[in-house]
Amino acid sequence: MTVEATSQTGAASKCAISVDGKLVVQTSWEWWNDMATFEFARGMTLDDPDKRTDDGRYLYSGYQAFGKATECEGGQRKDQVLFTAIQAVGTRHRDDTAMKQLIIDYTQAVEKSPMCR
Repeated sequence: MTVEATSQTGAASKCAISVDGKLVVQTSWEWWNDMATFEFARGMTLDDPDKRTDDGRYLYSGYQAFGKATECEGGQRKDQVLFTAIQAVGTRHRDDTAMKQLIIDYTQAVEKSPMCR
């Protein structure tokens, strides 16, 4: 398994996770103007996630998930919101429960990281 940063700017970070040289998962966090998680997801995928948490903060399906970090101070980006994404593009395995938990855990980890301060 390898993890490679594919893009890192002050506004976004994207990573590719590969197994035996095959891309399996892509993760990202990105600062955007405030919008609904659904609107952010629309910009990241052509497939609308079919499940969401009651508060609408997380959207997910069997192979992709999107979140909105609500615990960020924003630092110099006080007018923006940090969004997260996980897309399991390189596998046929689908598990919406696992993707929901994964995006929640990932978003909470991002909220505790320096990028959120």
